[in-house]
Amino acid sequence: SGGRGSDGPRLGNLTYSASELFEPISILNSPESHGNVAMVNGYLMVMYSSDGGGTADDGGIEFWDVSDPRDPALVVRHDNVNTHGLREAHGFSFSNDYPGDYMVAQAMDGIQFWDLSDPRNIAMISYMDLPGISAGDYTGDWWVFWQAPYVYVAGTSSGLYVVDATDPADPVLVTQVLTSQMGGLSPAQAFAVGNLLVLMEARNNAFATMDISDPTDPQLLQNFTGRNGYSHLFAAGKILTSGGNGDPNMMVVHSVSHQGAISFVGEAGVNLGNGGYGSYQDGIFHSGFSSQYAKFDIASLSQLGTATSGLEGNDEDFVQVLGNLVFVGDDHGVGSALVAHQVAPDTNGPEVHWVHPMDDASKMALTSRVGVSMSDTININSVGSNSFIVRPAGGQALP
Repeated sequence: SGGRGSDGPRLGNLTYSASELFEPISILNSPESHGNVAMVNGYLMVMYSSDGGGTADDGGIEFWDVSDPRDPALVVRHDNVNTHGLREAHGFSFSNDYPGDYMVAQAMDGIQFWDLSDPRNIAMISYMDLPGISAGDYTGDWWVFWQAPYVYVAGTSSGLYVVDATDPADPVLVTQVLTSQMGGLSPAQAFAVGNLLVLMEARNNAFATMDISDPTDPQLLQNFTGRNGYSHLFAAGKILTSGGNGDPNMMVVHSVSHQGAISFVGEAGVNLGNGGYGSYQDGIFHSGFSSQYAKFDIASLSQLGTATSGLEGNDEDFVQVLGNLVFVGDDHGVGSALVAHQVAPDTNGPEVHWVHPMDDASKMALTSRVGVSMSDTININSVGSNSFIVRPAGGQALP
């Protein structure tokens, strides 16, 4: 979890006392609202913009040294005309399929590609306008998922966009799937795992699955009406919902089969605020609920703990698990917290929790992809022929 870069510090995976558990270890402050975060080359990357979709006058990308989580230090803040084009960061995506460490992120009028190889000197590679996308709070593009070279963009009422990013400096729009072609679904989140694309509406209960064995021509598999939630995450074959907006404020779990069939599993949680955004680690779901963060065991459908920064005026929507810490991102610009969710350091290495296509699948399209859902948010730079091996049972590693 977290990550380590050749030119950056390691995330501090320390031991915490029982009195520090579910209490703020430290506070990170920024000019505007924090969104989701990630570890990039050993630094904690924090994206920020004004709440409600962003404006052309603000937005930036920060890199923090959190090798001592009790005393995080801002290393560099990038705040310029290019970063002002970013919208509120719900879900951005990375790829190591290119010469540098590249990221694609939602922009106010489309998507942006960035080279983050040197956190102190990042560079925007391109800004791609998408037809029908414009700045807005619950409109525009909410989410991007990069299964290289294709980027799947959840464009809410404008539908789904498939972008060929073989050359991130010159991306090409391959297709736009309208909401009418997805049973009326207005996608706000999109997750591509192998030949399966899972789509969800924000602040709603509409889900869909699509066959992307031909990445350029997604085909609808199923529409499903599930439980309401503010946002949803797909991990380990399950849709994990941060509930609210009509249903009780709790975690809701749906299962997704390899054929794209969705079914309700269960729920957990009490005394929580309205849902936010979550992350997955080792069978545990961590999510923001506006007034606080909550931790859940998915298998037992139990709530394990809650925490808050306690800052006045906070809106703790974004939660990213980092080892035995979580980043609790504030949506109102008053300060985000690092919180210990377990006392002992995280020593569980990443494991494979779900694969698509399924074992022994046959007659797959020649354009098929193999997707692997992991137990942790992994450091993409650590993935290589020595660390991630695919081989026939008892055989030699494939290239």
